[in-house]
Amino acid sequence: MTNIKKCLEYGNSKNYILFPEVRNEFTIKYVKDNYYGLNELINKADLILKEDSPKITFNMYMSFKKTGDRLKFENAYFKRREQLFVPILAYILTKDVKYLPFIEEKFWEWCDLYSWELPAHFNITENENEIDDDPATAVALFASETAFFFSEIISIIGDKMDKFLVNRIKREIFRRVINPYMSKKYWWESTHMNWASVCAGSVGATSIYLIDDVETLAFIVERVLKTMDIYIDSFDKDGLITEGLTYWYYGFSFYVYFAELLKERTGGKINLLHGNNKIIKIACLPQILLFPSGSFVNFSDSGIGKWNGDSGLFSKLESSLGIHGYNYKNSLNLYNDHTFKWATMIRKLFWTNFKNLMNNTCVKTGCYYFSNSQWLVDRRLTDKEKFVSFSAKGGNNDEPHNHNDLGHFILHYDGEDIFIDIGAPEYVKEYFRNETRYKFLAASSFGHSVPVINGSLQCYGKKFYTKVKEFKEDNPKICFTLNLKNAYSCKELIDYERKFIWNFKELILEIFDNFKFSKNNNEIEEIFITNIKPQSVNDGELLISSSSGLVNLLYDKNIFCDIEKHNYKNHYGIEKNIYRIVFKINTNNLKEFNFKIKIKINEK
Repeated sequence: MTNIKKCLEYGNSKNYILFPEVRNEFTIKYVKDNYYGLNELINKADLILKEDSPKITFNMYMSFKKTGDRLKFENAYFKRREQLFVPILAYILTKDVKYLPFIEEKFWEWCDLYSWELPAHFNITENENEIDDDPATAVALFASETAFFFSEIISIIGDKMDKFLVNRIKREIFRRVINPYMSKKYWWESTHMNWASVCAGSVGATSIYLIDDVETLAFIVERVLKTMDIYIDSFDKDGLITEGLTYWYYGFSFYVYFAELLKERTGGKINLLHGNNKIIKIACLPQILLFPSGSFVNFSDSGIGKWNGDSGLFSKLESSLGIHGYNYKNSLNLYNDHTFKWATMIRKLFWTNFKNLMNNTCVKTGCYYFSNSQWLVDRRLTDKEKFVSFSAKGGNNDEPHNHNDLGHFILHYDGEDIFIDIGAPEYVKEYFRNETRYKFLAASSFGHSVPVINGSLQCYGKKFYTKVKEFKEDNPKICFTLNLKNAYSCKELIDYERKFIWNFKELILEIFDNFKFSKNNNEIEEIFITNIKPQSVNDGELLISSSSGLVNLLYDKNIFCDIEKHNYKNHYGIEKNIYRIVFKINTNNLKEFNFKIKIKINEK
């Protein structure tokens, strides 16, 4: 506390400026001159001026409790964010006062909103004795974000807004977020996942903007720093977090936002990004998990589809940490996050080094093995300069945003995911209850490229885990062997090992599964998940036709193969389907059985 207070007082003596880039006329002109989407932004803002605000009704709040549906409320909530933040960006860049009355009305609506938090994150009950927190003052992801965003906005343009409104916004921030935080402890302060960074970082950033009293601010900063230490501890020694890339982005971006504001507030005395080798490893994670096409290694709830990075965050990490290697292609899109995070949007504009946007071809290659988390990611360019990646994972089945997916793998070639992870499904209430979560295709081992053994799927819990038997690089082959016996609760299973041999030169992936049982006549279903419909061409051969090449699956022709089509709702509630290749095996009189499949990518 004493050291933090001294640092804050030093910042006072240096006349600190928070987020100086957005207050500098030269920087504003630089953004206007270089941001290719300026006209689009202005046009979008002008259209928004003509829109009505979406209603947020009592029924929307209750729909999550009654049906588990989140989308009705969230679509309206995030649309209101867009309607507020886009005109503010346009105003900052153009100084056109026509936006101000609209911005003020939108702020008033936010002040009137019952809760700034999503219904999924607070308790809705008719029994007053069961309410731990008033939902109107729940401090979770989105309320804390909102407090951060609003405090930053009024710091930037509050002098152009009505003073009564600005004071009301401040009062609402204190009532809904800062005062509750000062008066109680929250579970997310000690959790090893993105909530720790987003919630604590947002509370810390809000306090830096709004609290002048050094004693009070030092108290909050010290508490936030403890939570940030816990968050950084959630990464393994090589910089991986098992939540995956999109949650890396969510959590680590807020870590950086808070770190930069704290550095500015203390005149550079407290710099969370400086002198920490683990931070550098964490910062480099997108260079390993993100592919040139925007696809990525999406184990767990990382989502599916494309993520093109964040030019503002990448530029800040490069300049602060002295690292390079990000792919900036399509990374300056203000609207590709449906949640419309103000802090992200404004920093994409004012942190981006626009020269970096010319770097569209940077592809890091090599083999990356995260021994603590038991992830393997191999990235290569083929002889025809096509990008190819093989990824596989072990670990345990009680990881943040967990799927029961031990021994699962992803194969990506030239912008197309051949063997896939479904990623995050639609977030509904039942998905966040352990008793129902693993009935969802996306989370169950049924929806992953792992076997079903005597009718048993993998089980949830930390006691269900893998051991790495071997990791070996023998150019051009990579061998990764996992013992998966403890991933299942099948009582007849004595031992099970899965060996991956990936030849990145010949583009051949071989998978060997070795089973040992305590009895004869065991039934095994070997599963492989793809979103491209396979075709049977010969006994013992399947063909997957991708846009860039043909993929052959070769297996024992005496094994029966079935192709199943399954539907699910993706993270945005859109119906999707995948194909489940099922090899059905009976071991007959054998207590030991070996299965082998060969996957060959044939370049066009």
